[in-house]
Amino acid sequence: MTSLPIRELPVALTEVPTAEWAAAIVARHSARTFTGREANPALLEPLERFCGGLPGGEVARVALVRGVPDALFTGIVGSYGRVVGATSALVMIGTETEPAAQECVGYLGEAVILEATSLGLGTCWVGGYFDRPLATELVALSSRERVLAVSPVGDALARPRAGERVLKRFVGAHKRKPVEEIALGFDLERWPA
Repeated sequence: MTSLPIRELPVALTEVPTAEWAAAIVARHSARTFTGREANPALLEPLERFCGGLPGGEVARVALVRGVPDALFTGIVGSYGRVVGATSALVMIGTETEPAAQECVGYLGEAVILEATSLGLGTCWVGGYFDRPLATELVALSSRERVLAVSPVGDALARPRAGERVLKRFVGAHKRKPVEEIALGFDLERWPA
């Protein structure tokens, strides 16, 4: 197992907002139906700064892209699982030659997702059903970087489309394992939420 060198943490992670992220973990649900309007810049700008302050940019990074076309999100089968009305996206980027790139994308991506949730923005991890060539055009990549995942980000509709509700019911999206089942040996008294 390769370990990454410890570096001085950038501004975004000098004080991890543990209580806010713990609350976001409990409250968060994937959103695939958005209003079609750009989210409030007062929410997107701090999220963009947060992305820019993340560590590990030589291995992985997350970019906030505004004005994304609907075609970025292709859906699972036809319109099922398709993201609709998102005008901004988080693009998760990894360096292909780095052995820990996928893990770093996962950790950094989840940090940004939780930060977005704590700001009141809807998100949804999309790792397979998106237009990768289009995503690649939306961000400046080095020759060694590759887009690994995307997430819409913005104002989600309070009531998802019928197709999204069916998909969530089919996959059991609201069935969550209790903390003690996924974090063996963890002292629940220390859980911040």
